[in-house]
Amino acid sequence: MYKPKSISIAGVLFKIQYKSMNDFGLCDIDKKLITIRDSLSNQETLETILHESLHACLAVSGLSYLLNNEDTEEALIRCIDSLYIPIVKNQLARYKKNIK
Repeated sequence: MYKPKSISIAGVLFKIQYKSMNDFGLCDIDKKLITIRDSLSNQETLETILHESLHACLAVSGLSYLLNNEDTEEALIRCIDSLYIPIVKNQLARYKKNIK
């Protein structure tokens, strides 16, 4: 089962915890904590960690303060989830295939 215990974002270590909850995930910037629903599949866990990590990236960089609106931030993160993350996954798969 894919359940990493932490992730480093721009040199800041975020602990990852898993628990029963309604949301797929949450990111608490002040506590440096990402919480993931414990009943997710491996794929859902990975995608949720990536999603919550994007929230952490915006906060660590200071850009979340410019957005100044949770809905705007969530829209931006979902845009990256839908448009950019698939490109990264595709390129990583192609890379792994070509280095064998």
